[in-house]
Amino acid sequence: MKPLLAAASVAAVALAAVAVALGRATPLKLKLTANPNNKLAYDKGLLRAVLRPAGTKSGKVTIVMKNRSSLPHNVAIKSPKGKIIAKGKVVRKGGTSTVTAVLKKGVGFYSFVCTVPGHEAGGMRGILGVD
Repeated sequence: MKPLLAAASVAAVALAAVAVALGRATPLKLKLTANPNNKLAYDKGLLRAVLRPAGTKSGKVTIVMKNRSSLPHNVAIKSPKGKIIAKGKVVRKGGTSTVTAVLKKGVGFYSFVCTVPGHEAGGMRGILGVD
């Protein structure tokens, strides 16, 4: 079993290297957690997506939010103009909400928010920078 895991790890690294060599952006996965004390907040107020290889102008970014709160939450991405461009499902305690979008560098700051009514206004939001 261990040789199979080692081979899978080597294959994953090789695939990422090939993507970089071909000039393709590798998908990014960013992680968040909902406040476990039922506050309307994420554990981070700022996320940064660094697109690779250098010179990449856009890339697929995924945010994975683990809900440790007894309140239902999700994660969504808003454009620099404030429009929701992608939204994960609302989940209860122990669930995971995932959102993926193709984001561009140089267009301003995106944001991540909870779309459950009242949660964004109550503080469940943050800035998502794309470099």
